[in-house]
Amino acid sequence: MKNKKNIKEINTFKETRDEIVLKTIELIKIPSVNSKPTKKRPFGKGIDDALKYILTLCNDLGFRTKYIDGYCGFAEIGEGKEMLGILVHLDVVPEGQGWSYPPFGAEIHDGKIYGRGATDNKGPIIAAIYAMKSVLDSKMKLNKRVRIIFGTDEERKREGIKYYLKKEKEPTLSFTPDAVYPVINCEKGNMIFKIKRKFIKNENEKELKVIYIKGGTRANIVSDYCETLIEIKSEKLISQIDKKLKEYLLKTGCNIKMNVNKRNITLKSFGVSAHGAYPLAGENAISNLLLFLNSIKDLDGEIKSFINFYSKHINHEYSGHSLGCNLKDNVSGDLILNVGCVNVNTHKGELLINIRYPVRYTSTVVYNCMENVLKQYGLKIEEIKDSKPLYMSEDNYLVKKLMKVYSQIMGNNMKPKTINGGTYARTMNNTVAFGPIFPGKDAHIHEKNENIVIKDLLLNYKIFKEVIKEICS
Repeated sequence: MKNKKNIKEINTFKETRDEIVLKTIELIKIPSVNSKPTKKRPFGKGIDDALKYILTLCNDLGFRTKYIDGYCGFAEIGEGKEMLGILVHLDVVPEGQGWSYPPFGAEIHDGKIYGRGATDNKGPIIAAIYAMKSVLDSKMKLNKRVRIIFGTDEERKREGIKYYLKKEKEPTLSFTPDAVYPVINCEKGNMIFKIKRKFIKNENEKELKVIYIKGGTRANIVSDYCETLIEIKSEKLISQIDKKLKEYLLKTGCNIKMNVNKRNITLKSFGVSAHGAYPLAGENAISNLLLFLNSIKDLDGEIKSFINFYSKHINHEYSGHSLGCNLKDNVSGDLILNVGCVNVNTHKGELLINIRYPVRYTSTVVYNCMENVLKQYGLKIEEIKDSKPLYMSEDNYLVKKLMKVYSQIMGNNMKPKTINGGTYARTMNNTVAFGPIFPGKDAHIHEKNENIVIKDLLLNYKIFKEVIKEICS
């Protein structure tokens, strides 16, 4: 027979479980997609409604709260100069099409709550809040404040957290439940740049003139489509190109279609899209097309040189080896290169490139490594973006504490993770990503039918609660 203490604990957990599920549903139902800004609502009505809802909830639970000009907010418990931060975000990506259940309906089916933001990031927000509430109710003496910081623009420019850092104190150390378990202690550097060249008009045009080459949508996406328009002086070349294309397709297995309109040839290359952090998962339509074009001898002038550069120094490589930038270290592994876009016409040639570089290096080192090769072809670099690497050793205090809690609850001895991509952790110092997605699970983030398994939601609550106890007591 269960004693009264056990019965009380069981009933308390049931009440907490029901509250976590209910409040997750209520928060998902607020369509907090970035929309038309106003003076008092910099990210639109939906995000502001979500921010006010969550701060009201935290205030009702006994937390100290602050609404910061519509840009962000926070809630905290405990006392002390040091602060444990929990970094989350209330905004969500647009709902998209093809859902099995209403994207802002927050319906429960087969033990899952479905809705945009269920995992990214609203379920984890509620789990973290109730973890803080549990610690507060326990009357445990904390040696640090615990502050949950509500970002509002994570899916776009992260202006909410930038504003927070201008107005408020940065936590001593933080984690963000906006990725996967266990701890992500290593995130490669992320740089975006253009390789480009202006073309001088060639008076001695050859038999084949490239009018344009266009492909790709973003630097960090493997392009699944690329096309070129070629003008020919002699129709007899059509059959030659057709024959050469058939041989190329037979040899490579690529998917390139050829259309002829009088003396114009259009070639359309089809690939497989993938995230630029993991380009091996896709097939780059740009590379397939440019390598075929490089096999054609009679292409016009400087464009031919541009294509030849691509063939020799990029090709289907993702390591940057032939560009001279195949850097690696023993912490984060190899450099990863993705060509996201190509834009060539009779006046210029441009490649938009995304590189994920190892944590022991800088973007300056990467650029310097490419310099000799680019000079040979008269190519220049236009720097666009550099997000510096994030790295905390496995012996770091925060990493060790998070891994200790995770291992004890999950009953395993996993190691911290290295990823090619970047997380919300980069917006603050001394911060790592930690959860909420468990290994092998797919929450369909940014896809139709995003969901969170209720058992996983409650397991996140348990992990967050123990983390607070471990770090702040």
